Amino acid sequence: MRRSRELRLHIKDPALLPYLSAVAPGRTNAMSNFQQYRRKQIAELRPWEPGEDLAAVSISAPDKAAGSPKAGDMIARNPKNHADQWLVAAQYFADNFEPLPAAPAAAGEKGGRG
Repeated sequence: MRRSRELRLHIKDPALLPYLSAVAPGRTNAMSNFQQYRRKQIAELRPWEPGEDLAAVSISAPDKAAGSPKAGDMIARNPKNHADQWLVAAQYFADNFEPLPAAPAAAGEKGGRG
C-alpha cells in the first residue's frame, strides 16, 4: 500500500496566502488564481464576415462548440502585432465593448479649422 505524502509549505509572506489553495501534490488548481483586471488599452475589432478565411484567427474550443464563427462575432487583433488575431463571441462583445466616440478632426484636415 502506498502512503500519501503531505505537502507542507512554509510561507513567510502572509499576503501570498490568498493565492494558494489546497491541491494534491503535483497538481495545480489554476481556477483558484483568477483575479479581476480592468483593461488599459483600446481594443481593435471588426465584424466577422461569412466565408472569410479564418486560418490565421484563433477560435477557442468553447466558441467553436457554441457554433462560432457566426453572425455578430467579432475579430480582434493585437494593436502591436496585427498578425495576432482571435474571435470574440457576439455576446461577450455586446457585454464588454462599446465603440469609442469619433475623435474631432485635427486642424488642416477635412472638417477641421484652419
